[in-house]
Amino acid sequence: MRGYRLTDDDRLRREVIGRLLCHTVIRKHEIEQQFGISFDEYFSPEITQLEEFRADGLVTLDDDEIRVTPLGRVFIRNTGMAFDRYLREQQMDSRPLFSKTL
Repeated sequence: MRGYRLTDDDRLRREVIGRLLCHTVIRKHEIEQQFGISFDEYFSPEITQLEEFRADGLVTLDDDEIRVTPLGRVFIRNTGMAFDRYLREQQMDSRPLFSKTL
């Protein structure tokens, strides 16, 4: 039997990325209730990284939610990658990336 054992962080990030890619919005209070975290504290580095996307008009960052704009839908995978911890670790280790975008 093969597989991966998911950590609580893996499950949390899967939910966040899934909501962003499928629904184009992350409602912070829903994630906070489901996982018992403070969204802005837990994802502080990711939110900082999303500031660049906001400056380009690809996302809106509010106190209550993160929402992809119509223009941002073209680059939605890039936005989701901000929450991918393993992708960031691969970039730091100079290993080949599994996910590529435009």
